[in-house]
Amino acid sequence: MADKEKSEKTGGAGSGVPVADEDLVALVESLPPPNEFAERVMESVPQAREMKIYLKEIGRFPVLSESEELNLVKLIQEKPDAKTRKKLNEANIRLVAWIAKEYANGETSLSDLINDGTLGLANSVASFDIESGVSFRMHAAAWIKKAVSEAVAFETSMNRIPDYLLEKIESVKPVSQKLMAAMGREPTREEVADELKLSVDELERLIKLVGHAPSNEETEEIDEEEQELIDNNEFYENQDYD
Repeated sequence: MADKEKSEKTGGAGSGVPVADEDLVALVESLPPPNEFAERVMESVPQAREMKIYLKEIGRFPVLSESEELNLVKLIQEKPDAKTRKKLNEANIRLVAWIAKEYANGETSLSDLINDGTLGLANSVASFDIESGVSFRMHAAAWIKKAVSEAVAFETSMNRIPDYLLEKIESVKPVSQKLMAAMGREPTREEVADELKLSVDELERLIKLVGHAPSNEETEEIDEEEQELIDNNEFYENQDYD
């Protein structure tokens, strides 16, 4: 199949479009049937037992054929509506949880990663080319993995940020997620900044601190001058935030 022959290189350097590699293809193909799903996840991730009711609930969502999924994607691309999005989301939420469990650990909540993966699923719809010959499920899996892995990287990077900046930084991610859920795509930095009542420059500095962009664009490393300001608790000391 065409999608199985895809690799990370297929997207091209700097394309920003994730493509399923062999490991992800194998993970997708290992997705258990709905009636076994909850138990399999709980076997893999002990903390998942706290989500037993939820996992059993999503195990009851109907499985759609590839043609049914393509029809839903086409409808969403042409005229987005909440009912169609919900149906596509329910058909793929097990895939989201199955991928998310690979990244769950003692420090990272599986439920949070499922939320992040769901946003990746939503973003995959707008970028999917129905004529590409790639299955939507495999395309979505790549976006889900991207969203989840970036969320883990974000949480890791937060550990090196001083407490006085965390409150400001932590507001960026949920706002970005809320806008993405509402718009069905990743928000621009201008949109995120406007929602947070920040200038784009102020938002850029917050993004630069954690190396994580809400729009998934490339960000630069913290330079020596800014790192010194962070270490001395001087970063943003003259900024006025509500």
